[in-house]
This record gives sequence, structure tokens and C-alpha cells, in this order.
Amino acid sequence: MKVLFFILLALHSCGIHAQWDQRTSIRHWGPGEGLSSKEVTALAQDSSGFLWVGTEHGLFRFDGSEFLGFHAKAGDARTLSNDQVTALAVSGDGTLWVGTHNGLCTREKDADIFKSVQLRTANGTAPPEPLINFLCFDAHGRIVVGVEKHDAHVFDTSRNAWEPMRIPAASVNSSPAALAFISDSLMYFSLNGNGLSALTPNGVRSCDRLRDGHFPYPGHTLTAVLPWPDGRVFGGGWDNAMHVYRPEKGTHEVILEVGATISFASNEIRTMLSMLNGELAVATSATGLRYFDARTQKWSTTKGNLEAGTDVHALLLDRDGNLWAGGSNGLMLIERSRSEQQVYRLMNPLPGESITALFAGSNECVGIVTDRRIWPEGILGTAPSFGPFSDKLGSLKPYSALWVTPDLLGVGTQRTLHVLDPASGKLFAMDRWVGPSGFSELASSRVNCIAARPRKGAHTVLAMPYGWNVVEADLKRRIAAVAQQHKPDRFENLVRKIVVDGNDRIWLLGSSRGLVELLELGDLPDLERTYARYTDMTALPSDSLSMPVFWSYTDRSVARHELDAWDLMPKADGTYWYTAGGALYSFDPNNTGTPFRVVLNGHSTIEGLASDRSGRIWMISDGGLLVYDPVTQVTRSFNATNGLHLDGLSGYIQAAKDGSLWASNGTEVLRWWPEHMANAIPKARTYFAHLSIFDRSADSLLHGSNVQLPHDRNFLFFTPGLVAPALAGPPSFTYHLDGYDQQWLHAPAGERIAYTGLPPGRYTLRLRPDGPSMDTDTNEATWTFTITAPWWRRVWFISLVFLACGVLVHLVLRYRLRQRQRMQQVRDRIARDLHDDIGSTLGSISFFSELARQRLGDRDVDNAQAVMGRIGERSREMIGRMSDIVWSIDPKNDGGGPLAERMRLFAAEILGAKDIVLRFTCDPAMEHLQLDMVQRREFFLVLKEAVSNAAKHAQCTVVEIVFGRVGNALELSVSDNGTGIQTDLGIGLNGNGLGSMNKRAASLGGTLLISGRDSGGTTIRLTAPVKRMTS
Repeated sequence: MKVLFFILLALHSCGIHAQWDQRTSIRHWGPGEGLSSKEVTALAQDSSGFLWVGTEHGLFRFDGSEFLGFHAKAGDARTLSNDQVTALAVSGDGTLWVGTHNGLCTREKDADIFKSVQLRTANGTAPPEPLINFLCFDAHGRIVVGVEKHDAHVFDTSRNAWEPMRIPAASVNSSPAALAFISDSLMYFSLNGNGLSALTPNGVRSCDRLRDGHFPYPGHTLTAVLPWPDGRVFGGGWDNAMHVYRPEKGTHEVILEVGATISFASNEIRTMLSMLNGELAVATSATGLRYFDARTQKWSTTKGNLEAGTDVHALLLDRDGNLWAGGSNGLMLIERSRSEQQVYRLMNPLPGESITALFAGSNECVGIVTDRRIWPEGILGTAPSFGPFSDKLGSLKPYSALWVTPDLLGVGTQRTLHVLDPASGKLFAMDRWVGPSGFSELASSRVNCIAARPRKGAHTVLAMPYGWNVVEADLKRRIAAVAQQHKPDRFENLVRKIVVDGNDRIWLLGSSRGLVELLELGDLPDLERTYARYTDMTALPSDSLSMPVFWSYTDRSVARHELDAWDLMPKADGTYWYTAGGALYSFDPNNTGTPFRVVLNGHSTIEGLASDRSGRIWMISDGGLLVYDPVTQVTRSFNATNGLHLDGLSGYIQAAKDGSLWASNGTEVLRWWPEHMANAIPKARTYFAHLSIFDRSADSLLHGSNVQLPHDRNFLFFTPGLVAPALAGPPSFTYHLDGYDQQWLHAPAGERIAYTGLPPGRYTLRLRPDGPSMDTDTNEATWTFTITAPWWRRVWFISLVFLACGVLVHLVLRYRLRQRQRMQQVRDRIARDLHDDIGSTLGSISFFSELARQRLGDRDVDNAQAVMGRIGERSREMIGRMSDIVWSIDPKNDGGGPLAERMRLFAAEILGAKDIVLRFTCDPAMEHLQLDMVQRREFFLVLKEAVSNAAKHAQCTVVEIVFGRVGNALELSVSDNGTGIQTDLGIGLNGNGLGSMNKRAASLGGTLLISGRDSGGTTIRLTAPVKRMTS
């Protein structure tokens, strides 16, 4: 039965302009976020990327995570001249200029030292109380300083002096408020109370043409002057109007916001700057931030979303295109003025209204579906909306939409498939069904996806009621048929999307069966004829569509089946891009063996995908965006922490005809231009923010190169930093210490890098940001340092040790050589003694033995006995000499005591046999005196010779022996009272063994003195130095 429902629109039948507002993303820093002062007065960005924030209570450096404060200190010339910062500027050489309430100062590059600058002219004069109004640069890049109640000054680098600009009419009451340099020959300036003027080689020309009212005229004090490339000059000042000057035409326009009137007291324009999208960002004293379109010369309806009453003092467009504002509410990051992203939200949404689908619009924009309304022509400008909708059963909730022709829109609701006529604003339900059942007979009828099937007809679509039914419909004739129907246990797939490719292959993507291909068994009968024939709703002759092919990816290496299919997009080569679960696949249905190849993996979710005009693949993943370049195989991610303006994205991406891409998070819509966004790598710079050694700050060392650290300062803690002021959230890093680490390590956000107990050596620490949206190949910070070795491990000490060891080895070897030489000498002497004494004695014994044998053979007994006596005498002599040799080499007798005792016993034995009295005196210190073998032997033999001579030849009765130490020498004295010798014989006599005694004295390095008297008595005195004397 034909059913037709006319849909009543709740607001209008058509043309309802429910507005969408372009939301501006704002982040805020104040006393609670690390910025100690709430009043921000000036902003600047240096060549390193740091953001400098001037406040009422000091200067701050901001890297995106940390504020580092600088303050004035009384008596310290290396600090700010005053804590009240009024202006900031960065010159081409990287110098930071700081204007304060009490003068000007500069910051030394790569150091935290400030230097006061005296504003003295060439003749030595200086302005009193130099309160700096503004800082700017002239056409030559020279710094220009505006001083309260004084002329502006420019610094002449060739003369190293400040010179007044001598602006005409500048006086105490009309100091310059703003300057703008166009060229060497043209400058625009504003004086307090005198409007805008141009300084040219021909003099000063007033640009002001507004003379209504009373002095001071509104707009005659301009605090902001901004020249435009087309010759226009924009001015803003003590009123709430934008002043547009055309100097070449001599015109002056005043443009107010809608509904506003010019007022001198209500508002004030503080400053302005040009953004990359052709708009002017305008900072005001009472209404926060406003935008002015320079092309249309109209105030934008897009507000800055600042709190009411916010006083904005400063604006800055950073090198990444981010707009910063500073004012009474602290520091604010406003938006990306590059306009590669735009966020739209519905103004005054209906209760509980949420976005359900995006679809290709009829114009450059993308159509949007909420569960209450539809925007078929998009949301830009005054595009109309349709809805809310209802039927006899109650409210209808749209879930999907599709333009089939320019005047025909298919709409899926929670109950059935509809057709929207934009011209009339009426919504028609599909009322002509072919076959045994319509939507009312289906187990589920929520139509959440629609796909065109142009090969079947210009108005033919496939629709999928949520669950397990495929419907084919002709939207123009509003005829439909359930083309495929199975029991739930066969076809329950919870289909999200239908894809009909260029070859009319039909693909279903669902959450439980994965990817399913519908194979067509035969053409669906002509719906019109079928309807006329089967008015009784009898069964169709046969189903035209069946579902025999289920494509599911199985990878045993990861032990899972990917059945949660999201999106499918054809490629030019006949294969497909396919997303399921947390992966991106390349799908080739003609490859029956391995149709799926993993391209990206490791994400929690990858949902809808779309390609841009450069062939890059964009995907919704983990609430953000992924972009994959098939040519370079490089992937980048975008989320709220690295510049994405909208988080929590889900569902599908829709491409617009203008090349932009659209996605939603259910409450807001994100629009982005992929060409700009994919190539916009944030200009972040890594650096080492802090260094601690044994938990003591050592930040000053970070400014040096190849820093030398002693071996006992080898516990280092680094705080990594990233100069990316607009980056949301703390960054993470990777790092590597050359010469120590084996691989790159990960430093989580907010954690320090620690190296403890580093051994001596030269190291280079490398730091990179961790994230696919950072240029990690070129963005690397390095710091080189050396841990010096302790003194005992240094080269000079080791060389000295080797030298000392060499000398010691040499001395030891030399000592051992000398000892071997001395041992050889002892052996030689023993051998000589044995040969000389013992050999001659044994020879005489042999001779006398032979002689005795002969005498006995002759029976000459008396002579034989005499010879035998001689043999005995010689034997006893040999025994004595052997005893002397053995005694001399025995180490037990090294002391002086044993030597003295042996001398005494020998003398007593020899003299006692002759009845000669012995008087022996020995120094008691001799008991502890150590003598070597040679000394003992020579002293003893000299004594022996002297005593033997006295006993045999002196005819004495008394012999006196004195043996002792005299200084560093030993002295042996042997005296007798015998017949004496003649003194004129000297000591060179060879008789009586005197020659041998002289030789022994010489071997000891000593002297032998013999003294005697003619009347009788002889004294022999041996004196020799002692080489080895220890006590």
C-alpha cells in the first residue's frame, strides 16, 4: 500500500538559518600555570624559537612547558633595568631588546645576562626618566625606540650613538605613539592628538581627514599603525573604530562593528597585526580580541572567545603561524592563523543534539546531519538547515544522507529510508515496496548508511538498515525492495558502511563479519513493473543479491581475526585501502592466497579514511588523525598535543570539492586543508634546559662546548627541553650518549635524563623530540663534555710510573749484575787462594811425602821423621787456611763481633805458644757493625800476618791489638815491644809479608802505616772506609 508522509518542519519548511560558529581554540597561562604575573604587556620570539613574555613583574622565557623568569636586582648591572616591561623586540642578529619603565637593556645571546643601554645622543644628552613606549625597526633594520614625552630615537651603528628622529611636531605633549616604516623615503607615524601623518622627502603630509566633533577628535591618537601591501594604512587608537587611510587618494574611512557608534571612552585599540589568511587581529582594551577582514573591510563575526572585559596589550604571530595575545588575563594562544584548520560548532543547538553523519554537499562544502536537522548545502555562510522532522509515530532522527541528483537527497532515519526535497523542504518516506516485506517487517530499520549505484540507474541507491538487510531503492520514484534478506544468525553484521566501487562491486563493512562482498546473481526486476504485478506483496521470483563471500584478515603471527571493518577505498590499480581494528591494509581481492597486506599497525583504532589531492591517505585514529604517504611511506600523527584543534574524532572523513577534508567528534566539526597541514612541521627545537651535577645546578655549563669535568663530578642529570611554545602537553624525547649508550633511549615526558658514575672519557649527548610530527632528523641538540681521568690515571702519571719502573728494573738488573760480578770475584779469589795457598801446600806435602818414602827406603829413619814433621806442619797450615776461607764466606760471621772474636782467638793461640802477652781491645760498637765478606777477610788476614810476624821475628814479650771504629772507618792497630824495624825502610818493604799487607789495604781502599823505633817496638795500623755499616 502506498504510504506518503508529509514532514512538518518544526521551524520552517525550508530556509532556516541555524548558524554554525567557527570556534577559536584558546589556551591560557597565568599564575596557576607557571607565569607568576597575570598582566602581560609585551611579546616577542627570538631566533631560537623561545617566546619572551614581558609583564608588570619581570621578563619570562617560555619554551612551551616552562617559564624561566628574569628580574631586576638592585646593584646588579647584569639584570633588567626595571621589572615593568613595556616593549620587546628581536633584531636581525638575534639580540633581544627590552624596554622598561626605567630605560632600555639588551640580553646577550646564549646567556642570561642583560646589559643596560644608555639613550645618549652624540652630544651626550639623555632623556630623563626614559619610559619606553615602543620598539620597532626602520627600513635598514636599525632599532627605533619610542620614549614617553620625547622624540623617537634610532641607534646609528656606524657612530655607536643614539640620534633623535626629529619628527615634526613631536613635543612633550605629542610624543610618537606608533611608527611604520615603508622605505627609506616613506614613514607613517602617529603623534598623540595629531592623527596619522606621512614623512616623505618633501616633508610631512597629514593623512587625517576626520574633523567632526571636538578636540581631541576620535581617532586622532593612534596607538597602532599597520600599512597594507596595496597602499592602504590601517589605524587603531583611542576609539573603537578601524581607521582606513588611502594616502594616494586622500581618503579616510571609519569602520565600526555592527550596531556600534564611535566613542572616545568606551574602548581602545591597543595593537594590530596581519595574519596569514588576510585578516587583521585587533587587540582592544575592553572587548578582547577582534578580527577585521582587510579584503572586505568588514569586522568578522568570529570573536576571539576571550573573557568579557579582557584588556589585550600585545599580539604576536609566531613562526608557526600561531597567534599569541597578552593582556590582563595572562598569556593566551589564540589560533593557527595559517587557517589550515577550522573548527565549527552549532550555535544554540537543540537539547541533546549531536552530529551523526557527514556527506558530500551540493556545493564546495560538506553536508552535515545531526539527529535533529540536516544541512544539505553545508554550514558556511547562510546555508539553510532542515528539521526537526517528525511523522505520525513521533520525532524522526536522521542518521545518514546522500545527494543523488542536485534536487534529490536521500535520508536515512531510525525508521525508514526517506527522500528530502530541498525546494519544498518536505521529507517523504519510501512508500512503494516490492516484495513480501517492507521496513515495517524488518527486525531493525535504522538506516545508518546509503550508497549510490549509478550503473543501476541515476536515482538508484543501496541502503542498509542497521543489522542484516540490504535495500535497493529508486529515490526519484520512491520505490524500494528488500533485495537481500537472511536470518539474523547468517547475516548479522552491524554494517557501518556500503561501498560501491567503479566496477559496481558492492562491499559491506561491519563490526562482526568484517568485510563482505555482495555478489549479484541476477538483475533486480524492474521495480515499477514488479510493483504493479505483485501488489499483494507476494514473494519476489528470486533474490537478486546474495552474500557468499566473507573477506576476513587472519594473521597467525598476531593470533587474531580482524572482523571489525571500518572503511574501504579503491585505488587506481584495482586494489583497495582497507581499515579494520587498529590497522591499515592494502587489499587485493584477486589475490586469493594473501589478499591482505598490513601497511600500518599498532594503533588502538583506525576508522574512516580519505585521500587528498596528492594521494596521501588520511585516517581517523585514536581520536586524532593519521596521514600516510604511500610514496615516501612516512606516517605522521596529529592530536591535541601537537596542534590538532579538535580531539575525540570518530567515524568517517568526508572530502569537499575545494580539497578540504572534514571530520567530527559528535559535537563539533573539523575542517582542514591537507596540503597545508601535511607539510606544516612545527618548528620545534630541542635543547638542554637544565643540568645538575650531584643535584647541584650547573646550567651555566650548558652554554660551553667540550666542557671539562673532574672525575669526581660524574653524576649528571639533564632536563630536556623543547622550544615549541604552541605544543600542547609535555613532550617526550629520545637520547643517546655517544661513547656510552648502545642504542637510542626514550625519555618520557617530564622525566630527567640521568647518567651516574660515568667513566673518564669524551662524550656527546644527543637529544631529539619523540613524535612523528617532529622533524627528528634535523632537530637534534648536542652537548659535548669530557670526564677527566684522576691524576693516577693520566698520561703523565702513567708515563712517570713506566719510567720509574724502567729505572727500578734497570737498577735491579744492575744490582744483580754487580752481585754476580762480586760473586764471581769471590769465586775467583777462593779459587786463587785454593790454588795459591792450598795448591802450593798440597804440592809441598806431596814432595815431602815422596822424600820421606825415599828416606824410609834408605832406612834413614831420622831424616824420614823430620820430613814427616814437615808434612804435618804443612797439613796444619792447610787446615788453618781452609778454615779461614770457610769462615770468611759464612754469612753468620758478617758482624764485627765475630770478626773481633776470631782475631782475638787467633792472636791468643799464636802468641800464647810463644809466651807473649796479648792485650786485645775491641770497640763495643763492633758487635752491631755489619761487614761484608771482603772486609772481614782482608782485615783478618792483615791481622794474621802482623801477629805472625811479631811472634816469629819481633822477639817481643807483649803484643797489643786495638780494633774499632773511627768515624766512618775501621782501624786495626797491632803493636809490639820487640826489636823494631828501621823507619827509613818505609811501608814498601816486601819482606816479612809487608807487601801482601799493602795489597790488602789497597783492596779495601785504605792505608797501611808501619811505624817503629830504633830502640825497639813496631806498630802496624790499617785504616779502611767501611762501605756497609748498619746498626
